[in-house]
Amino acid sequence: MNTKIAFITCVNDEKKYEECLAKINELRVPKGIEVETIAIRDAKSMCEGYNRGQNLSEARYKVYLHQDVLITHEEFITNTIDIFQKDAQLGILGLCGTKKLPDNAIWWEGDVNYGKVVDNTSGELRLLQFNEVEGDFTEVEALDGLILMTQTDIPWREDLFEHFHFYDIGACFEYKKAGFKVGVINQESPWVIHFCQPAGATLSGNNKDKFYEARDIFIENYFTNENIGISDESIDPTKRRNTSIVILTYDNLVYNQNLLESIARYTEAGTYEVIFVDNASTDGTREWLESLDFNNVVVVLNDENVGFPRGCNDGVRVANPENDILFLNNDIEVTVNWLENLRVALYSDEKIGAVQGCDLRTYPELIEKFQELDKQKMQEFSKTNNVSDPSRWRYTTYLTGYCMLIRRDVLNTIGLLDDRFSPGNFEDNDISVRVIESGHFVLECHDCFVLHFISLSFKKNSNEEYNQLLQQNYRKFNQKWGYDAADNSYLNMPIIQQINYDTKENFNVLHIGCKFDKTVFEIKNHWPKANIYGIGTNVNQVRILNNIFPTYLHGEDVLDNFKDCFFDYILLEDEVHETVNIDTALASLSRILKDDGRIALSLRNFSYISCIKAMIENDFGIAERMLSKSSYKIFNLASFEQFVIEQGYQFESVQPWKEEATTDLDLVARINEINGEDKTEVYTTKFYMIKIRKVLGN
Repeated sequence: MNTKIAFITCVNDEKKYEECLAKINELRVPKGIEVETIAIRDAKSMCEGYNRGQNLSEARYKVYLHQDVLITHEEFITNTIDIFQKDAQLGILGLCGTKKLPDNAIWWEGDVNYGKVVDNTSGELRLLQFNEVEGDFTEVEALDGLILMTQTDIPWREDLFEHFHFYDIGACFEYKKAGFKVGVINQESPWVIHFCQPAGATLSGNNKDKFYEARDIFIENYFTNENIGISDESIDPTKRRNTSIVILTYDNLVYNQNLLESIARYTEAGTYEVIFVDNASTDGTREWLESLDFNNVVVVLNDENVGFPRGCNDGVRVANPENDILFLNNDIEVTVNWLENLRVALYSDEKIGAVQGCDLRTYPELIEKFQELDKQKMQEFSKTNNVSDPSRWRYTTYLTGYCMLIRRDVLNTIGLLDDRFSPGNFEDNDISVRVIESGHFVLECHDCFVLHFISLSFKKNSNEEYNQLLQQNYRKFNQKWGYDAADNSYLNMPIIQQINYDTKENFNVLHIGCKFDKTVFEIKNHWPKANIYGIGTNVNQVRILNNIFPTYLHGEDVLDNFKDCFFDYILLEDEVHETVNIDTALASLSRILKDDGRIALSLRNFSYISCIKAMIENDFGIAERMLSKSSYKIFNLASFEQFVIEQGYQFESVQPWKEEATTDLDLVARINEINGEDKTEVYTTKFYMIKIRKVLGN
């Protein structure tokens, strides 16, 4: 985990900065935390200087402060990091701010302000105090920039704010646009002294002109609904709307032409508009786009390649504010009923926030058949496949942005694509999580097949460049959300297969050790009427899941949330050692399990060939890691069955679970020969999936 904190300051007065730095050096530094200080000299603007500092530091936590700010609160570092660690969606903190920015964009003239600071805006030091903050922080719309703390990096808008005003308000709106919270921190007593210029000096002469120039730039870019793609009127979530199809282009002229032709052929007229955003193509695409003369086609021409997220956001900003938004790659050709089927799924339930069409990768049985990408055959396939069918909609953890339709009212709530992920990758994962965080599900629609020629623009980059970008944005996603993005792709099918209920039945299931992964969503796919509950170990994943499933953070008393004899099934994940101790868990779980209820769990097999091989080679590290990951390390299969019986349960089934392939079959054969007994079945079993049943009356 990154436990570094950086203090970044734009400096043009060495004496003031020396005093500022001295107070930073007096702060208490918690064990395991590394502190760095970065001075930016000759900054062209506050944004330019802060961007330089941001790029110079790999610290997760950053503090941007004026050179005339003295931090007097000794526990500043401890308190700041503690608050951030409690909430991964808290993006930026300050000491003073306003709940709602007034129309003139001057924050201190807001109706409801929070925070406190000692400063000399009146010409002498005094306590400037607004409303008290309750809890760790209060969410606001804008903060004062005397000192700002962040736990995730969003670039400062040096393209907009060329001086030293409104950089702070602009940053707050950028964080909110990216889906983060903006907060004023709770201070029992003021944390800093700000030796700023008196108010009259700040707004006088040339400085005054620059202030109002920056204010006008802010209002122009952040206050008009057209700029953020939001309608003035509230959106009825049940009303089916038309669709704005946003397509980013970067060369590949023929594919762009084929896509537009397929949209015109297979999409109902009057239900959509197409918005092309070109990222400085050089192959004739721009000229072709400029030549288009259709009432329902809008063209945006960027002078540079701003990347996928930022370019798509440019398209949303010019879209009809009443329309839903569909992000569509330019390496797609659409098919019969494609958009209508997506719209049917999107409006099937108010809890659905976004849906996605599917490409060839969703239908593995077709990949070999259509290896040559025969478009005629695939269009023929779509005629039989693209028949609206709710049984083929799949709840999932994230959607892929090549064909993603988002309901307008949901997008207005969560904001646009996060352009920190430019030029691309993980922006679709990110917005999917934000949809789910808002209390809505996302669906893969297998009844919407589209032809996808896959990442043509990124193919212009070398594999090494692409992989570097992928890893970079993977780290950004993990830092933003506070968990490993790989969890979103994990699916534990063995444990799901232990549930023996008809798909139409209603029952209660508890998933202990759950993550924000596909397992819990696959349960909902198989049993739509099941009542799903979870107990997890990652506070950020629990917080997100709790918006759609009742999910609890593991703790000593967490089982007290449930009634006696409530659950029909309890699923214990393989990594359940982080959540429960099996020695005591079965007795505790018996209370909340119905008579004749089932528990499904896995038992690691320490006779698995990989473990034996490691011991033969004197590599005990693998064996130790296996042991450390197991709550059942004191058991073999026979002793565990005896233990289960003693706890008031019966073994119902034991299923050996093997790897798809093992490279150690020669070693297995040698061991069998030495022992004079064929135990291949045992040596190639990685773990046992076990289902136990609560005996009536226990």
